[in-house]
Parts: sequence; C-alpha cells; structure tokens
Amino acid sequence: MTLSRYLYDPDMPQSESPKPLFRPVNTLDRLKEPFEDSDLPILVDVLDWQEISQSFREFIAKDHAVLQKMPAGSGGK
Repeated sequence: MTLSRYLYDPDMPQSESPKPLFRPVNTLDRLKEPFEDSDLPILVDVLDWQEISQSFREFIAKDHAVLQKMPAGSGGK
C-alpha cells in the first residue's frame, strides 16, 4: 500500500489506546462526503464507534436516539 491510500484526519477523537494517525480510505470516508457536500441546515459528524473513546461512548449513550435499528445478525450492536 502506498501512503496516498491513507487519509490523515486531525479531527478524529483520540481513543484511550494509541492508534495510527493514518487510516485507509474506507466506507466511513465515503459516507462522510455526501454530508459534507449537502445543503443540510445541520452539521453531521460521522464517527467510527470503535475509534471513539469509552468516555465519549458513555456520553453519547446517556442521550441518544436510534434512527434505524440494525437487522438481526448483521453484526451491529
């Protein structure tokens, strides 16, 4: 793999365990782009649940709304 296949994202939350600053372009990146280019009147942050810190997960869990449930057996939690 070449370095050009990786993106640096300084706005990604820091997790409790050190992770590389570079990550491969993936589904999450492809999901973010339409939100960035949209005319939505709100800011949408798309984050990888596995990449955010436990304390941030707990903060989200206190006051969240499920918009769509994962189908049974899809691997989602």
